[in-house]
Amino acid sequence: MQMRNLHWQCNASTQPGVMPRFYKKTLLRTTLLALLLCTGAYYKYYISKLTAVRRYEGKTKMMRHASEWNQTTTMEEWNKTIAARKKHLLRICQKYGKPQNPNVLTKDLTPEILVSEIHQLIYCAIPKVASRNWKQVLVMLSGKSNITDISDFDRLNIQVQKPPYPGRYFPALRSYSEESILYRLKKHTTFIFVRHPFERLLSAYRDKIAVHRDTHFYRPIRIKMVSKYKKNATVEQLATGLGVTFPEFVDFVIDTYRSKQSLDSHWMPYHQLCEPCNIQYDVIGKYETLENDARNFLELISAAKNVIFPSTAKHASHAQEYIKEYYSQLSPKAVLELWQIYSLDAEMFQYDFPSDSWNLFPNKS
Repeated sequence: MQMRNLHWQCNASTQPGVMPRFYKKTLLRTTLLALLLCTGAYYKYYISKLTAVRRYEGKTKMMRHASEWNQTTTMEEWNKTIAARKKHLLRICQKYGKPQNPNVLTKDLTPEILVSEIHQLIYCAIPKVASRNWKQVLVMLSGKSNITDISDFDRLNIQVQKPPYPGRYFPALRSYSEESILYRLKKHTTFIFVRHPFERLLSAYRDKIAVHRDTHFYRPIRIKMVSKYKKNATVEQLATGLGVTFPEFVDFVIDTYRSKQSLDSHWMPYHQLCEPCNIQYDVIGKYETLENDARNFLELISAAKNVIFPSTAKHASHAQEYIKEYYSQLSPKAVLELWQIYSLDAEMFQYDFPSDSWNLFPNKS
């Protein structure tokens, strides 16, 4: 009987539809092992992909910015975008009890709100949002200049921020009488260009404070920063104000704002600089879509064909490269205090709190 059973087991594999118990267990173990290996491989692949996404999130954002920068829209599409921006701004002004009403304007208007009479324009020239390029455009639009090509400004090293250009080609709105101010606000086309407040602040720091040369105009401000915030400052640093770090600059901005002192125009909030809840801007342009917005705006005002807004896309890509480098130097407390200063601007013009891709809080306490 035992021999017969052994014979049947040894020859079971030859019988159709019958599988020995040994082979069943082996097959089950092999299947489970293969399943575990596949699961592990997939998990490893998923983690590597997730890590890669996080690692290159900043680069992806820069590519998105470049795509936005180079986008082209029809005039009809652009008008809808501008209308949506204006509607949103009005809603935020109403939310905070600041309805747009030009009649409440006073002679305290900042000198950055400029007038171009030939095309009946009013422009709030926000520093570090392509304001120099827009002033070049205003000079050409004035018809008073011999310049026929926008590239001549750089070629001839013409500084449009200095006399005789400001007063002659684009006088400040506040230089007019109150009656004339209100008249122009009703009749002229008003426009403004904005960018993310944190990007603008960094651009101002790099251009005006973190200099490797002693520029006289901002020397007193830099010296004040060095004397108050820099530990173990050298004699040269105390005399020139050179060597101010980004965290020191941010501390200065925060403390100046807290003490209710006026901020420099290069880092003054938009709602203080341009009165967007009192001036109903007809066009709200953005730095992220600058070339498209500028092109459509010049078409809107029927500018001469030779007036072409200069391309500044390369500057935008460079600005994105520096975001992580500088803002990761700040403590979470400093970032949040800084955001309190510019949060209203961000809400008015639809900018979010900086995302994780800015790498603001790497191992900070």
